[in-house]
Amino acid sequence: LKGDPKTNAARHWLAEMRDQSAILSGTMVIMHPDMYATGREAMIQLRKWAEHEKQGDILSALHTWPSVYCITSVMVNWSCPVHLDAHGRPQWLDLLVTVGEYEEVDMVLPSLGLRLHYSPGSVVAMSSQLLQHGVGSVKGNHGVVSFYMRDNVHEHANIVCCDPMDI
Repeated sequence: LKGDPKTNAARHWLAEMRDQSAILSGTMVIMHPDMYATGREAMIQLRKWAEHEKQGDILSALHTWPSVYCITSVMVNWSCPVHLDAHGRPQWLDLLVTVGEYEEVDMVLPSLGLRLHYSPGSVVAMSSQLLQHGVGSVKGNHGVVSFYMRDNVHEHANIVCCDPMDI
């Protein structure tokens, strides 16, 4: 967890988001059970590694980490041109959660020919490595909390990647 160690703001935010993050993580049990299982196992292995290596700060963060996703990032008041993300694996689903008070905005998925109404409280699960996506400029206060996985974390934990989800 990055942040100012004097204020512990990152850990405070994590504690405040614990229930919501756990619920969102749990949606993967239904949407992509294999991904949930490999993500959960990666987090278990990271805890064991941190205990063995006596990595107290990392261990403390992992004990409060409520998600099978190893990365959470927050973007505030950004527009985002259409793009593909380079992190992760194509079979992994990212979760994008919108928060704030803002005027209507759409998420565009050009390869599917879709425009999704992206109102506050929306949750989008998608492979951001396979689906081009973007969001235009927004009037108001717009935030996106994104949950995703990284190859290097799973490789460090010696976790074999999950299969693509069954549709």
